[in-house]
Formats: sequence, structure tokens, C-alpha cells
Amino acid sequence: MINVNSYMKYIYLIFIFSFPLFVFGQTDKNLKLAEKASIEDYDRTVYVVEHNYAGFNAKVTESNHSRYIYLRDSLRQNVLNGGNAFGATLIYVRMFNDAHLNIMPWNSKVTDFSGYTRGYTPRFIARHVNDSTFLIRAKSFETVYIDTIKQYVNLYKQSGCPNLIIDLRGNGGGIDRAYKPLLRLIYDRKGLGDGVAYYSTPDNIAMLEQYGEKAVDISLRKWLKQLCEKLESHPREFVGDSTYVIEYDSIHTYPRKVGIITDTLVGSSAEQFVIEAKIVCSRLTVYGRNTAGGLDYSNPGRTLLPCGLTLRYPMSCSFRVIKGRGIDDTGIIPDVPVSLPIPSELTDNLDEWTLWVAKELQ
Repeated sequence: MINVNSYMKYIYLIFIFSFPLFVFGQTDKNLKLAEKASIEDYDRTVYVVEHNYAGFNAKVTESNHSRYIYLRDSLRQNVLNGGNAFGATLIYVRMFNDAHLNIMPWNSKVTDFSGYTRGYTPRFIARHVNDSTFLIRAKSFETVYIDTIKQYVNLYKQSGCPNLIIDLRGNGGGIDRAYKPLLRLIYDRKGLGDGVAYYSTPDNIAMLEQYGEKAVDISLRKWLKQLCEKLESHPREFVGDSTYVIEYDSIHTYPRKVGIITDTLVGSSAEQFVIEAKIVCSRLTVYGRNTAGGLDYSNPGRTLLPCGLTLRYPMSCSFRVIKGRGIDDTGIIPDVPVSLPIPSELTDNLDEWTLWVAKELQ
């Protein structure tokens, strides 16, 4: 739900501070577009969130609805009074504390992770930690890294190491297909995952139809067509399967022990990997810090704002939320917290966290 009290202060801050308060680290192009924002951008954002965002009715409840209206209208009035339109729009979006609800490329979570560490530059690496432990550091699950991940899985298989560390620190996600080789590697039992339900609105259906028209994969195109047909017959409802099966046809002898390292930058598809890994791998221990918490609402649609920036919003809700097991408020809590200092860099090095986890796996 919306933490209304936390945002009361922002109503007043926007009157005091100028635009740069909200745009640290953005490119000149994005800044220029944001400077063009007006009341039309604010109104468009509010409309899309209230009508199409899958998490809106769960976060704006009967108990906080009047306070939500007050905050929404106060921000709008501030813009009309000459306040910064982009600042108001960004505050409104951040009110929902949802990693997939954002004005691209601005971070939408209340917590600003940009200051987590200045020298935090993860790189993909695959190497021995010692004679019994191998490390795969996966900084991202973006599409461009699918072949790299496959290559690193093969390197592990050639290593002969009984223990495997999968270091996800700094991994903000990507697509689920990218992590499947890792999941297949550590799989040792069949399991059920929580499915997702899409929120049926005309805009969301149109967005999914566009995705279907552009899809190269024939099976995906067919699935999206069937989904849209179901959504059309259930307006303003959630449509989807409550569970899905994770099953592979064989189990690898190695690894015998698996350690996944997480931190507060791990989000989206990287969190989905951790969740699925915990379901299908009995040999797994998760070490580190709580993840970012950006998975309860996903499958984002996009709409172009009048200023030229893009508003991204989730069209689906995980059945975890429906079952009362949402993770966005806390992130995924590790099995074993790591209290060591945050490393200054994560390049091709064996940092203190990695060495500590390797020792734990012995």
C-alpha cells in the first residue's frame, strides 16, 4: 500500500527545491525532455496509473483513498501554481514504490539505490574460487547476455567443482529466458511457481496485441492472441493461471551445493530466478542482503508522455500478492545474511563476500 505519511514531506519539498533534486545522474537529453513536462504530463500519468496499473486497486484502498486523493490533487495544484511538473509527476509515480512503475529511466522505488556504492561495477566472470568451488557472476539477465550465461554454464560443467556460487549482486533483471540455463543446471526437483494475472483494460489489451504483432516466436504470438481474447471477455478483471510447473527431464550430479549471493540491487527477473531456484533446488542457500523488491507487479506496458519521456507501468500481478505473499515491501530475504562491508568493486576479483560464501559451502 501507499505510505502516505512518507510522501507528505515531498508535497512541501517540491515547493522549495528546483528540478535537479529529482534528476541526479540523468543524460542531457532526458533532462531536456523532463524540463518540457507540463500539467498534461502529470494528468496523463495519473490517468494511466488509475486506469491501467495492475497494482492500483491493491495499493489505493478504502482506508487510504482519501489521503491518496489529497496527495494527488495537492501535487496537481502545485503544478498549476507554477511548480515543477516533472518533479510532481515523479513524486506521484514514486508514491506507489513499484520498481516497474516509472518514468524511464528514472528509478521509481522510494529507496534511491544510486548511492549504494560508487565503485560498484559488476562484470560477468566465470572462474575457480578454489579447488572445490566455482564462481559465476551474472550482472544482468538482459537478452544480450543469453549466450554468455550459456557459455559460463558450460565452463562450470568443465570445472569439476562440486560447489557453485552464483553471484547476482547488481543484477537488476532482464528477461526470464536468460537465466534458464542456470536454473536447469541446479535443478533437482519438480516444483510449482506462482503465476501472473493480467489486468484487463482496453489500453492493456491494445498493448499486448501490439506485442503479439511484433513477436517473432510463433508460439508467443499465439499465446498473446489467446490471452487478449480472454481479457476482452473479462473487463476490469485479472486473467491468468494461478500456478505453473517447473520441470526438467534430468538432474545434474554437480553442483552438490549452490550458493546465490544477493544484494539490494537485485530486482525483477533476477528476483524471479532466486524464487524459482528456491523452488527447484534443494541444495541451495541464499546469502547476502534483501533484494530490491520489484516483482509483485510486472510485464510492463509503455505509454509516451507529451514531453517525450516514457511512462512504464505493470499490466500484471503475481498470484503471490493475491495469496498474501508479496515480496516488494521487503525484497527476498536471504537464508544467511552477510554483514561484511560492501565491496568497492565487483569486476573480475574474488571479493570478501565471495570468499566467505565459498568457505560456508565447504
